[in-house]
Amino acid sequence: MGAILGRLAFLLAFAPFLQGVIGRTKAIAAGRTGPPLLQPYHDIWKLLRKGAVYSPVEGVLFRAGPTVGLACALVAGLLVPLFDSKAPMEFPGDVVLFAYLLGLGRFLTVLAALDTGSSFEGMGASRETAFSAVCESGLLLALAVLCLPGSVFSFAGAGAAVGGLIPHPAVLLAAAALFVVLLAENSRIPVDDPATHLELTMIHEVMVLDHGGPDFAYILLASAVKLFLMSAVLVRLLVPAPAAATEATSAIFLATVLAVGVLVGIVESTMARLRLSRVPQLLFSATALALIALAVLFHPTAGGWEAADALLAAVLVLNLFIASSSRLTACVQACGIQGAALSALPLALHGVGRAATSVHPLAMAAGTFALKAIAIPLLLLRAIREANVRREVEPSQSLTASLLLGAVFTAISFSLGRVLVLPEASSSALTVPAAFATMLVGFLMLAGRRKAVAQVVGFLLLDNGVFVFAQALAREMPLVVELGILLDVLVGVFVMGIAIYHISREFDHIDTDELSTLRD
Repeated sequence: MGAILGRLAFLLAFAPFLQGVIGRTKAIAAGRTGPPLLQPYHDIWKLLRKGAVYSPVEGVLFRAGPTVGLACALVAGLLVPLFDSKAPMEFPGDVVLFAYLLGLGRFLTVLAALDTGSSFEGMGASRETAFSAVCESGLLLALAVLCLPGSVFSFAGAGAAVGGLIPHPAVLLAAAALFVVLLAENSRIPVDDPATHLELTMIHEVMVLDHGGPDFAYILLASAVKLFLMSAVLVRLLVPAPAAATEATSAIFLATVLAVGVLVGIVESTMARLRLSRVPQLLFSATALALIALAVLFHPTAGGWEAADALLAAVLVLNLFIASSSRLTACVQACGIQGAALSALPLALHGVGRAATSVHPLAMAAGTFALKAIAIPLLLLRAIREANVRREVEPSQSLTASLLLGAVFTAISFSLGRVLVLPEASSSALTVPAAFATMLVGFLMLAGRRKAVAQVVGFLLLDNGVFVFAQALAREMPLVVELGILLDVLVGVFVMGIAIYHISREFDHIDTDELSTLRD
């Protein structure tokens, strides 16, 4: 009982401080004085001293929502190990209960908003439930990465199991997915703005417009506790809890949690809020990242992970970014970054640290970097400037659908990777999955985009997939053949750039669908 009361007191006392850190970070980034570090405590104490006002149409759900929401957040806090590997309440399945408690608190908040009979709060409740339904998959999959390696479904046992995986690419991908979920679940930019007062753009804040006094204080406390808990889970995913807490480990944990708050403040200071139509795409990206993390985690490897695995995991993530981006410049830049990652792949697989190091990997790395990371992206960026087109306004299929199809193609590629047997020269089990996934996303870009530049990017993805697959046979393929293929790709992109320029000059656009209307 003492441990439970101590944990509850700690959550209520420390959780608002994390919000103060976020506020101070945003103020410093904006170059203004901003609120003091303890401003959340002042706001909560001021609300607790006020009285609550209720409308005649508001029933028991409206009054019970804030209290039950705070209770759910506090009970969820009893399940998460903070300073050591033990939690005040732990049992098999507590990870699932943690997610359900957060969902129950949100559900009661939505019911309280609907109980007011206000159209604005009903609008906010509709948005909250829609976005939260998408968030749940990303949260559960990220928690699965935490738990499944040790075949446990408890926070306490999961920490020890994940400890040997750091910094495994799967853990890093799951951490990225969990951070996106953290921003969405806590109504932070770029999903929502907790400081906005524009009712038509609110998501979470519009649901609590009618609350005041102690009820609103409970809502603020519940939000602070929820933010702290999700930050703590993110920290424990990256840094497992020690068996016994010491002053040093406790200080490191609190500093790391505060660092997450600083990161949230930096994101809010450097990013604009997304349009509501783009929010589901961001949330689906968290689910896709978590799915890739699970696939990478459980894909059979010869022993441990190496630098090549990290490079190929980055290639998979860039595939999803390219498939879901409407900005042509961003697609080309991401393709260039992918080319830079691929240029290091020959060294990671066959060069640095290998017994039989030769000039072959060095020549391939230099040639690939010069063409795929520098020359080809510069040619495409020049074509974009000449055509004066910045984004794919109306693709043949929605960007969200492209993202989901990219995730499905990635899962199919991992299934194929279990079937195909690679030669022993390839040290990474992710070579075949990354190759097939990149080629399938390239086909998706060719079939689903209308702008010529985007289709050229799809062609480059096809070539990148072939390049990754060829690394499994690098020792058998002559260097002259590989360099010749790279030069062919460069010439092809150069010719495509010239074609894009002439299409833009003749038709004032680069929409390839219009070419079907040409007649002799």
